Amino acid sequence: MMLAGGPVAWAARRQSIVALSTAEAEYAASCEACHEGRAMLNLLVEVLQNHVAEFKLGVDNQAAAALASRPSYSRKPRHIELRYHYVRKMVNMKIVKMWKVDGDANPADLFTKPLGFARLNQLKSPIGMQPEIGPAQRELQRE
Repeated sequence: MMLAGGPVAWAARRQSIVALSTAEAEYAASCEACHEGRAMLNLLVEVLQNHVAEFKLGVDNQAAAALASRPSYSRKPRHIELRYHYVRKMVNMKIVKMWKVDGDANPADLFTKPLGFARLNQLKSPIGMQPEIGPAQRELQRE
């Protein structure tokens, strides 16, 4: 979760479900993010009473985004537990706005995948983490 350009909440943990597809796993993760985001919005409403906050949820899976935004029945996603459709409810109520995250620029990969140094440094900047310390800076810190 980002607020005013800085991270305020984050988590990486094993999901409690056995997902039958990537879309289901992303949809379940989106549901958890919606719960966390709703709590954050409620806190902001209490603290900043006249402030209107917007919750944007980035997903890198088109099928998960479609599940959240288009309530249509098909045979494929019928096994998904009803509680995960909380995402759809939040989108329909216009509390959450979903947007497509490019798979190559997804900062969530920092917490879920092993990354090389170049990719690690590329993904740190969007979430406000410090870039890698170069050799010249290391020498200055030693002195």
